[in-house]
Amino acid sequence: MNAEFDLIIALAIAIGVTCASLGSSPFARYQSASALKIGAVSLLLLRLVASDRQEPLLIAFDPRFAEQFSAREQIVRREATEVAAIEDDVYCPVKTVCRLAGKRFVVDDFKVEQMVAAKLVTQDDLDQLMALRHITTFKSDPALAQLIDSSLSRALRDSRR
Repeated sequence: MNAEFDLIIALAIAIGVTCASLGSSPFARYQSASALKIGAVSLLLLRLVASDRQEPLLIAFDPRFAEQFSAREQIVRREATEVAAIEDDVYCPVKTVCRLAGKRFVVDDFKVEQMVAAKLVTQDDLDQLMALRHITTFKSDPALAQLIDSSLSRALRDSRR
């Protein structure tokens, strides 16, 4: 998320610099600076519309998209109640569940995945270590693991039915 935010800021700066310097560009001989700015902004708007990830539009116009959030929120709250009832430390693949349950962070997913990928440790070794340290692995509802479908084309396709 931070990298995406940084990219958006960098893109905004680049657009501003581009629009400010269009008047002195080689294209300025053929078109006015305002026409070039309109063209640049039009291309950006076209790119935004052509993108298949339009969450703000879907939130506003697709009630099923908003329902997906509500359904997953209910699952997270139910699972957090279950995790809170576990006395030992708990590893939750969905971090929001453990955080909502008030459990502390006990497994670094990235480090563990890298260790397994590098074959420094096996999954069986990890399972044994977690059992030794009394860390329970909570299995989340598979519906929670599914990504929310933020595809504009899917929403348009469904609205035609």
